[in-house]
Amino acid sequence: MPPEFELSHRSKDGDGAAFQSPDGTLLAVWGTDVAESDFLPQVKKQISQDEKEGWRFIYRRLTREWASYSGIKDDQIRYVRGITVAAIAPPCS
Repeated sequence: MPPEFELSHRSKDGDGAAFQSPDGTLLAVWGTDVAESDFLPQVKKQISQDEKEGWRFIYRRLTREWASYSGIKDDQIRYVRGITVAAIAPPCS
């Protein structure tokens, strides 16, 4: 976390937290369990829901192991990065 951001909220289940900078910028970080086969369909579903809420995505790169997309809505910027455990974990021997 950048040093100027302070913890402002932690989720009850421990899967996420929000951090705020002195100028009011909010940074949210969270994780979730998704079956590897469901990762890409879930990302696409989330993008679709966000677009219905008025988000306009100007960048997206989606694969079966990771996804990255960003967009704007009013004066807000959203950047999402999702990575499957398979993409970062070494293979088991």
